[in-house]
Amino acid sequence: MATTNSTSTPFDLRASEPEQASLFDGDVDFDVDRPEPAPPAGARRDVDVEDARKSIDALIHSAGNYGGPQEYRELLRFVSRLPEYRPFNRMLIHVQKPGAEYVATANRWLRTFKRTIRPGVRPLVILQPRGPVRVVFDVDDTEPLVDDAPPVPRSAVRPLEIQLDGTVAQIDDRWRYTELNAIRDGIRITLVDHGGHSGGRIRKTPNSTIRLSRPATGRTPDGLPQVEYFPLRYELEINRNLSPTDRYATLIHELAHLYCGHLGSPDTDHWPDRSQPILDHATREIEAESVVHMLLARIDPDVRMGDYIQGHLDKTKQVPPSVSLNAMMRCAGLIEEMGEHRMPRRRSRPTPTTSTTR
Repeated sequence: MATTNSTSTPFDLRASEPEQASLFDGDVDFDVDRPEPAPPAGARRDVDVEDARKSIDALIHSAGNYGGPQEYRELLRFVSRLPEYRPFNRMLIHVQKPGAEYVATANRWLRTFKRTIRPGVRPLVILQPRGPVRVVFDVDDTEPLVDDAPPVPRSAVRPLEIQLDGTVAQIDDRWRYTELNAIRDGIRITLVDHGGHSGGRIRKTPNSTIRLSRPATGRTPDGLPQVEYFPLRYELEINRNLSPTDRYATLIHELAHLYCGHLGSPDTDHWPDRSQPILDHATREIEAESVVHMLLARIDPDVRMGDYIQGHLDKTKQVPPSVSLNAMMRCAGLIEEMGEHRMPRRRSRPTPTTSTTR
């Protein structure tokens, strides 16, 4: 099992399932990804996955000007807000209505805040987990239904003005959950002694016979705790001499390289393979460091974009067109969820079988 210098884990390592989101009734306003049922063996895909990803990137780039460094920074700042939604949906909201403050379904506005939708406003469309789409509205598109309607909490409208407490404890918990969930993808995280200018690295481990393990749910017939095993695919090393925040930032950075597809993918249902053709260094670093910035800003709203990514943006004077906002946002959503709860074993698409007759 992957090891760190963390103490014993203070929370439940058993699988936890987020609350089920209703489709359009607005019972909840978060959109946690859920395991997708595997398609039947031999099922044909109607849309090529890679073409779909490219289409999403083209739509985003055409809908808003994110080619300049300033616009790109503003997008990252916005995506760090709206805590009820994953990064990809936050990006969709920003594309449709830059400057949106707090969005919810019509039912949520009515039930919780006694507010109704203004006539003639344009709804915002986001993705619904395990469903088609969900329609939401910004607070500016609503009006009080009664004189004594409860006010929208300022913490909801301006979440970035709130300084979170217990940042170090949050980072420690997120590290442990992330390490636990990384094992399911064959990632072994190791703290190493390096100099101050070395952060970390991730590399593939082809032909490894090592297996990683983590506690599983349930018990054996003998009453012993069950254990899950996963083949080692990646070694992720992090400098133990960094501060806790810098160690966590490095962990996010290296995982972002993997989940943005820079190292390829053993299964493109889980994350994309963008290893061929090889992306240029600036593209890879902008994507990885942007994910770091978005996720750290969720913990500490005062975090500043580091000089490392600023240097790449200032050098190119524009965001390289090869930067995939789609890959970045999905990667950020995955790493964010990895730090929140124990995620179940991944499901692989079954390999089509053929039969022969004699």
